[in-house]
Amino acid sequence: MGIFFSEIWDTDHDLVAGNQVGEDIAQAIGLADALRGGADQARQAKAALRQSLTGLFERVELLALPTMPVFPPRLDSVNAESLFPLCVEITSHVAPFNAAGNPCTAQPVPVPGSRLPASLQLVGPANGEDLLVATAAHIEAALPA
Repeated sequence: MGIFFSEIWDTDHDLVAGNQVGEDIAQAIGLADALRGGADQARQAKAALRQSLTGLFERVELLALPTMPVFPPRLDSVNAESLFPLCVEITSHVAPFNAAGNPCTAQPVPVPGSRLPASLQLVGPANGEDLLVATAAHIEAALPA
């Protein structure tokens, strides 16, 4: 998050100063100023994560896990106080792989009795897109229509 907030501040804080964004975006960019100080530490953690994932993918071909830890909330249940913690929670399963640069897929998975599907995330090693896409296609073909 330190990297993200550092980059969002560097590229977008002038938009807030010029009143060119909505209040929600202005709040997010305002948080960026407070949180961007962790960028150097985050870059070190990112390098360690990449190394750890490289080692993991020497033992397994790919990872399968939920894309999100919870179902998405209704928009009318989200407010200014809940937005940031909610964003952190719902991206907790994807953010590490995005930061590390690993290829990922997200596939809807039917949930009996629910209008909303769950989502299966497949994560591959660096340059492992061929295996990842082939596996995703195999899973998709096996799911009920």
